[in-house]
Amino acid sequence: MKYGFSSGTRSHAWGGSEVLWSQLAITLLKKGHDVTVDYPPFEELPGPLREICELGGSLAWAPPTEYSWPQRIVRKTKKVCNRVLPDRATNLVRRFAKLERRLTKQMRLRQWLLAEKPEVVLITLGSHDVDEDFPAICREQHVPYVLILQAAHRNRWIGERKLESFRQAYAGAIRCYFVSKENQEIMEAQLGASIPQARIIDNPVDVPVKDPLPWPQPQETWRLASVGRIHFQSKGQDLILQALRGDKWKKRNLHVTFWGQDQGNLRQLNDLVDLFGLREHVSYGGYVDNMLDVWSTHHGLLLASRYEGNVLAGLEAQVCGRVPIVTKVGRNGELIDDDVTGFLAAAPTAELIDDALERAWQRRHEWKAIGQLAARRVRKLCDVDPCQTVHRDLESLTSDLAAGANREFAGQLLGNAA
Repeated sequence: MKYGFSSGTRSHAWGGSEVLWSQLAITLLKKGHDVTVDYPPFEELPGPLREICELGGSLAWAPPTEYSWPQRIVRKTKKVCNRVLPDRATNLVRRFAKLERRLTKQMRLRQWLLAEKPEVVLITLGSHDVDEDFPAICREQHVPYVLILQAAHRNRWIGERKLESFRQAYAGAIRCYFVSKENQEIMEAQLGASIPQARIIDNPVDVPVKDPLPWPQPQETWRLASVGRIHFQSKGQDLILQALRGDKWKKRNLHVTFWGQDQGNLRQLNDLVDLFGLREHVSYGGYVDNMLDVWSTHHGLLLASRYEGNVLAGLEAQVCGRVPIVTKVGRNGELIDDDVTGFLAAAPTAELIDDALERAWQRRHEWKAIGQLAARRVRKLCDVDPCQTVHRDLESLTSDLAAGANREFAGQLLGNAA
């Protein structure tokens, strides 16, 4: 069986949304299947993609310095317009460039499908409101496809202009994987329709530990790690800083370190730290490859996400025996028993985060026991090998394809979305 994988990432080369599909691709290659990957071009090839290539997978990849002829026209047009009509041309060129990127992507995806001829395609979506084009191209080419949605949020609605294309995208999928029940419910509300072929799956836990890590050495300061890209819209680091600006936190021996790559808000984070007078209580640690280095020196996780799927940082923290203090979004509410295995803020607001953090602080001497309980609970609730689970499900779904009935089977599946 030949599987195709397509990632919807756009703004950053690698992130938590890429872990499931990339590990699944590696699993399939090791089991003797063929794998082809369509991935947006970035300056450097991420390590997991190198591993996929080393195992025999093919990769559709073009360095960002190589531009298609429509892109070259747009770039030259933009330079001319900015020189001749600098005040009037900006919006026009921006709209033209957006259209050009969309058309170029559609052309690239069609070429990839025609050249590689995958028998089924798995499309990973980092957000619920992007990339309805590729499912339409799969239906056009009669290629069965699977959707993997990694995050959905209630504050961005699919407009009426795109509603029908999104409905067709989900109706035409042979399977729709969600990483939390909340995400499925949000998507069904967005579509105004049920998704009967939906399944809930886990993200892989990417830390090699079987038991909770040793508790950090005794120290005067309690340390919390806030792990995630520095992106206020999704990760809500601004809410943490607003919660910590109160005088009570400045008098307590609590330190929060933000870990993650900058995705547009690092300058504002530093400015807010200074504005709120939090320099002694807050720091930025940057990006680290080995999260065990973080959890070995921190007592817990502090996340103020405005939306999530099944956040990897939360899974990793709990597996390592660290207390989670997080917002009740995505799968957090399913995995964490409030005031028992962690502390939940009912919604992403500074006031509710302050409340959850205060409840946690009053029980800080119990954090070790709470973290150990969280580690045991999350291991019971989460699939230890989600890639194998998805593989078995895919084998069941594609048994007719493996028997050679590709076109007929695809026609049956995609007919409902026509």
